[in-house]
Amino acid sequence: MAVMVPTVLLVTVVQARANRRAAQDLAVRVAAAAQQAAMQQARFHEVRAELDAVIRPLGGMQGPFTGHMAGAYRLGAVVGRGGYGEVYSALTAGGDAAAVKVLRTTWLTDDEALARFRRETDIARQLSSPHLVQYLGAGTLAAGEPYRAIVKRIIDGTF
Repeated sequence: MAVMVPTVLLVTVVQARANRRAAQDLAVRVAAAAQQAAMQQARFHEVRAELDAVIRPLGGMQGPFTGHMAGAYRLGAVVGRGGYGEVYSALTAGGDAAAVKVLRTTWLTDDEALARFRRETDIARQLSSPHLVQYLGAGTLAAGEPYRAIVKRIIDGTF
């Protein structure tokens, strides 16, 4: 019994030191992760500000298809542009809002670009999640340009 008490105390001290080291290591990792998260958040805000600065001038700009019909959607102002197309705000006759992506005319003769647009549309059609925009449909404008319609929630300053 006399030997057992010092042994238990020794084991307790060794375990406490190991726990202390583990806690200190964890605190260092948590601090590093918090610093990395803060840096990523700062980068996100910088990129978002740059994106807003680029997009803001597009608000209200007329595009070549403004006023055209894409299925049930009348195309409004251009809200975004990319390498393959333009995104228009759109409304149905009943006032339902959507974003409609229209492939640029220059890509209509490029089979690879058309196939990519179709793949993108097929993937959008198959995905369903409350965390993704809802796919509404796809088709061809009267002028022949393929389009894809997606639901968008209208939030001032975003598209």
